[in-house]
Amino acid sequence: MKSILTILSYTREIVITCTFFAVLYLQSLHVVYFTCCAILTTWIAKVLKQVIRQPRPSSEKISYGMPSSHSTAISFFTVYLQCVVWHTDGMTQAMILFHCFSLAVIWSRTVEAYAQSRRIDISNESKLLFPYFRDKQTGDFNLCHFWSNFEIGSLNLWRSPQYRDFFDYLDKTGNFFYERWGDAPVHSLAAGLFLKTDEVHYFEDIGYQHDLYRHCPTKASGLDCRCHCPEGTDEKSIDHDKNYDTCLPVWLQHVKEEKKRANWNVWSCKA
Repeated sequence: MKSILTILSYTREIVITCTFFAVLYLQSLHVVYFTCCAILTTWIAKVLKQVIRQPRPSSEKISYGMPSSHSTAISFFTVYLQCVVWHTDGMTQAMILFHCFSLAVIWSRTVEAYAQSRRIDISNESKLLFPYFRDKQTGDFNLCHFWSNFEIGSLNLWRSPQYRDFFDYLDKTGNFFYERWGDAPVHSLAAGLFLKTDEVHYFEDIGYQHDLYRHCPTKASGLDCRCHCPEGTDEKSIDHDKNYDTCLPVWLQHVKEEKKRANWNVWSCKA
């Protein structure tokens, strides 16, 4: 462990060296472009941090919040290098399996241990959001979770004693470090444990894209939007609301079934 910590202390030098050899090996302007952008973004962030010294508002006075992505420049750059350099099928499959294993562990900790010990009803008959995350055929985790890139959430949930207890329980497992549990699955499963389906709102009338995943609202949805959505089925035009390579159709189906089961005449969404 001591030797590993010693190596990690030279992370900056290792990243710079790997970047240098990646540029020489790949001979791609793509890598040079992202290297320059990552360095520039980090430098600007450090300058603005010193120039703009606005005090942080008291957290007790904040009701809603969105995660900041300014501090993820280096992380994004590192992930990009991984995708470019580790382009072999074997490495890709290994990374996917590692990701699925990490999510499976947090699922088992949540379902088999925490929910049972706290006597939380997470069955399909419960009114909680949790059944959305369960595969209907196997009963296991369907790997769906809410990304925090464009998330607006009430901080009352994260301040609540229930969430604090849930987070402390997960933290004591040590798997935030060993399994690299991120905020997205933790927040998602917490929402599943403590919120109802009608307390989560999907902003269908707002267009948004993250990586290749996109939602483009159209007039056909009845929202009278003025978005110009490219037509077709290629990567530049596909709308993932209608394609089962994402969890958006799963979410829409879940909401539809909840409406029918509860016989709701009015679908009341609370942010």
